[in-house]
Amino acid sequence: MNNHSWKTAARPLGRLLVLTWIAASPMALAQVDDEGGDDAQVGRPRAATSELAQRPDERRRDSGREFTLFGKPMRFAGEWEIGHESRINYDFDEDERRDRGTLEQEIKLEASAAVGRDSALFLQLIGKSDIETLRENGPVESFGEIERGQMWLFTPRPAGLPFDLQIGRLSLVEDRSWWWDDDLDAVRLFFGGDDWVLEAGVARQLLPVSTAERGVVDAEEDELTRWFSRAAWTWRKRHRLEAYLLLSRDDSGQLAEGTVIHERRVDESDADLDWFGLRASGEEKLDGGHRFGYWLDVARLTGTEYLTDFDGADGNREEVDDTIRRSVDAHAWDLGTYWSWPGRARPTLWAGWAVGSGDRNEDDDRDDAFRQTGLEENKGRFGGVKRFRYYGELMRPTLSNLDIRSIGASMRFSKKSSVELVLHDYRQREASEDLADSRITASPTGEHRALGQEVDLIVAVRDSASAEVLVNLASFRAGSAFGRRSGERAWFGEVVLTVNF
Repeated sequence: MNNHSWKTAARPLGRLLVLTWIAASPMALAQVDDEGGDDAQVGRPRAATSELAQRPDERRRDSGREFTLFGKPMRFAGEWEIGHESRINYDFDEDERRDRGTLEQEIKLEASAAVGRDSALFLQLIGKSDIETLRENGPVESFGEIERGQMWLFTPRPAGLPFDLQIGRLSLVEDRSWWWDDDLDAVRLFFGGDDWVLEAGVARQLLPVSTAERGVVDAEEDELTRWFSRAAWTWRKRHRLEAYLLLSRDDSGQLAEGTVIHERRVDESDADLDWFGLRASGEEKLDGGHRFGYWLDVARLTGTEYLTDFDGADGNREEVDDTIRRSVDAHAWDLGTYWSWPGRARPTLWAGWAVGSGDRNEDDDRDDAFRQTGLEENKGRFGGVKRFRYYGELMRPTLSNLDIRSIGASMRFSKKSSVELVLHDYRQREASEDLADSRITASPTGEHRALGQEVDLIVAVRDSASAEVLVNLASFRAGSAFGRRSGERAWFGEVVLTVNF
């Protein structure tokens, strides 16, 4: 490896070490939910449990089976989820009906075991199927796959070193899923104290995740390395500051003009991108049992991207047409607050405002439009019992060239069941014909910025220890950004049953 390559490889590691040093000082972090519950992941993970495998939206599976093998405790558990969703008029064109209905199933099988004195092993296998029950613009289709889920080994203080180690396919997740909420092949280190914690690591997909990939790593993940770090400091009970860093390096390289490849190997973007951001969040208990909470996320994105155009060749092959280079410099923020009243119903009101910068000149060699990390889910839990997509259950956008203003209300009709009503208003920061990752298939005209409004109704019933029911209903009304389609409505409906065993 030449000197330039060494410098390129060492730069992300150097930044991680700087953040580690910052976090080791008194100005560091902790992710603490003092009441436990759905988001409990306090301080350093404990190897004797499978807490690292539990995402914030999953409850402890009390229905798992435990037994002893060779004197070591083992546990088997599983989850079956079946649901049906309907998408109506997502293209805002009543004359060309493209409505869809899909029956989705997912089954997870999990095993965890103690290894050695303090280490823990976790294995997960996932089966999925999508069966279309309606497709108005063609024949219905079915799809099935098997995925390797989380498969990792966790060891506290290996060889007496001052950190904990996790290696394998692990869950990279944080409370709001604004930065990341995904499973990655990675090595992760944990450092922590009573009121601070630091996690840092590197991820790169080494093997295919799904049988649908047909034995090769997906083109968009191939030779993509991510360096990640998160630090948190609990500066006061129920109040914390956090810092996030994600460095993404795509080493797949650009293909020469005229190269012909299989369509499954098409990768239109090769980029070296750096995300850095801060979060402040907390909750204050007031007299009489009232609770006031807040959050603020700010992020900066910089880097370089190569975009490649492809033209269709014979059969299922594509030919490289042209590649352009552009610099990336963008920003985003998301802030909000909530107020929760005391009582069994726990009524809660919340409001949020999120902005992702847009690109004013799409024809130059600079992109000012923010994009999220690609690992995000944008899910959170407010006064209800279930996490939901706080940018909209129907639109489900990534925060790019968007101004999203939301208000919501929730109420519990039993201890572990709730109903929530949420309203969203969407505007583009810069009028554009492109709408970044979204379920809406219609394209704006690029003449106006008002995209429209959405209303969501979420009902979650979780009173059973082994089963839950979720109902999502949503409607979107197109705004002036869609020109003559302004006023058209799209509809979404979903019913999901989840059984833990």
